[in-house]
Amino acid sequence: MQNIRCLVAPGQVLRVTCSAQLSHPACAWSPGESGGKIWSRCLTSKKESKKLKISSSGPVVRNSDIYGPPDPVSNIQTIHFHVPPDETPTEKMFRLQRSEVLEWNHKFWANHNTKFFKEKGEYVKNLEPSVQDGNKKTTPAEQMSVFYRKFLNENREEHLRYNKEWYKKNLSLLWPAFLVSLIRLRRRFMISTKK
Repeated sequence: MQNIRCLVAPGQVLRVTCSAQLSHPACAWSPGESGGKIWSRCLTSKKESKKLKISSSGPVVRNSDIYGPPDPVSNIQTIHFHVPPDETPTEKMFRLQRSEVLEWNHKFWANHNTKFFKEKGEYVKNLEPSVQDGNKKTTPAEQMSVFYRKFLNENREEHLRYNKEWYKKNLSLLWPAFLVSLIRLRRRFMISTKK
């Protein structure tokens, strides 16, 4: 097995091309030093490594937010917000507020999902798996539905508080979003009249 690691600096794009479909669970992006990212790929054979070409292009000019893969724990998609060179204080405030709401949402779901899987693991350990599927024993859906119902009932108040807070935070973003839309519309209009 061969491992390929590439450091991708901020503002660069890693292009991976291959002539075969290479899907391996050990492929991962991870934070690198100085804000870059490290792309890591385990290849199962030298034949696969010959089919894989990795090249890094120069800085990329982007005019929009970049949406990354969902976090493995919280299942919340990561967003890297675009910072325009002529960002106004209103745009900056709106971008920072959006970032705070995203971070708050990520923390809630990371904690919630960690708690859920921990309790689910304990519940499954205490049950006798009664259905055997080949070499693997599974827990029937009827038994798991008891756990799901119990978990939801125990966390009902927490979910209600989360929903209430989520609505507050998102409604508080409406006015700044409207102001930013006006600023960007004015900016576009000014650019189009200069041409």
